[in-house]
Formats: sequence, structure tokens, C-alpha cells
Amino acid sequence: MANEKQLKRLLYYMVENNGYKTWNEWRTENLDTKIDLSEANLEDATLQGINLENANLQGAFLLGANLENTNLQGVNLRGVNLQQAYLVGANLENANLQNANLQYAFMPKNNLKGAELQNANLQQVNLQDADLQGANLQYAKLTCAKLGGANLQQAKLQEAELQYAKLTCANLERANLEGAHLYRAYLIGGNLRGANLEGAYLASVKNLEPYQVAKCKNITGVKYLSAEFLTKVKQLKPDLVTRWNENTILVTWWHENMIKEIGYRGKWTGNWIEEKPKRRSLWGISI
Repeated sequence: MANEKQLKRLLYYMVENNGYKTWNEWRTENLDTKIDLSEANLEDATLQGINLENANLQGAFLLGANLENTNLQGVNLRGVNLQQAYLVGANLENANLQNANLQYAFMPKNNLKGAELQNANLQQVNLQDADLQGANLQYAKLTCAKLGGANLQQAKLQEAELQYAKLTCANLERANLEGAHLYRAYLIGGNLRGANLEGAYLASVKNLEPYQVAKCKNITGVKYLSAEFLTKVKQLKPDLVTRWNENTILVTWWHENMIKEIGYRGKWTGNWIEEKPKRRSLWGISI
């Protein structure tokens, strides 16, 4: 539970003109005081410019809160509801946002270096041009997220849900996308140099070019790229495709919708077309 005295002090300062300055001065004078605002109800609160560095806000309710230019560096925001929050200019470096709800949050150009975002709900969040270098986004829900121009260098995105995500010109250099779901994601101009795409689901990815995939470190078991596409990748980087062969699920435009609706599964047989009695494999998809 929140420290009642600290919570009252915070709310009192917030109704004053330039109250954030008073709060920040108090924090400067009390550096050893640990801030505990866990489970506090701060719905629609205006906390602009507040210094909450290393504070404990675990389980707090911040729906629609205004956190513009707030210092949240190293803050414990685990399980916090930040849905529709306004976080422009907020510093979230090394913050713990595991299981947090940031759906529809507005936080372009934010500093989220090294942030812990495992299992966080980031659906339709605006993170354009944000710095997520080294952030942990394993199992995060990023459906329809706006990540254009974001720095995701060395980010951990294993099993992340990136369906329909906008990753235009995003920097995914050395990012780990193992098992990530990128159905219909937009990757035009994205940097995939050294990225790990092992087992990633890439059906209907928009504007993905062979030269981008050729820069990846690993594409073993990547799902639903066409044979034509991977042939072009092989021409650019033959050794990469040899590590792909036996575990990759291929798809052609002809039955892409069937795969989506029915869920055909199969592995590349080594030949583009292979027919067997009572079992037919077309472009690597067993039917």
C-alpha cells in the first residue's frame, strides 16, 4: 500500500502552481527517503515534471494520467494501469513495466533503454522514434503498435505479438525476435542486421525485402515466407538459407488465406513440389 503521507504530499503539491518544483525540491532534500506509491489511485492525475526516480508504484492506477516530462527512471511500475496515459518526454530508462497496461498510451520519443516490459500490454501504443535499446519485451502484446523509427537495437522480443505493428524504419539490429508473431506487420526500411528471426511468424509482412532478411543472423524455422522470396535471400546470402531449409514452413499467395483460416502446417521437403499417394505437398505445405 502507498505511504499515505507521501501520497498526500504529492497530491497537495500538484494543486499548487508549479507544484512539481516544490515536490522536486523536497526530493532533493530527502534523497534517502524511499517513495512508496504502490496501489495508489492516480487516475487522470497531472504529474508533469515530477521526479519519481526509483519510486515504487507497483499496482498503481494511472489511467489517463498526464506524465509529461516525468522522471520515471528505475521506477517499479509492475502491473500498473497506464492505459491512455500521456507520457511525452517521460524518462523510463531501466523502469520495471512487467505486466503493465499501456494500451493506447502516447509516448513517442520516450527513453525506455533497458526497460523491463515482459508481458506488458502495449497494443496500439504510440512509441514512434522511442529508444528501446536493450529493452525486454518478451511476450509483450504490441498489436497495432506504432514503432516507426524506434530504436529496438538488441531488444528482447521473443514470442512478442507484433501483428499489424508499424515498424517502418525501425532499428532492429541484433534484436531477438525468436518466435515473434509479425503477421501483417510493416517493416519497410527496417534494419534487421544481425537479428534473430528463428521460428518467427512472417505471414503477409508488409514491405519486407529479401535484402533485409539476408542481413539477419538466424532465420531457422521462420514461418510462411514464399519459396520465391527465400530463393532471393539465398542468392544474397547462401549460408543463411542452408541453415533454414529443414525447419522452414513455406507459403505462396495462392493459399495464404487457407493457412490463416484452417491452419495448414508442413515443412519444406527439399523440392518445391512433391506428390505422394493420399498426401500432397505443395510448395512445402503438407495438405
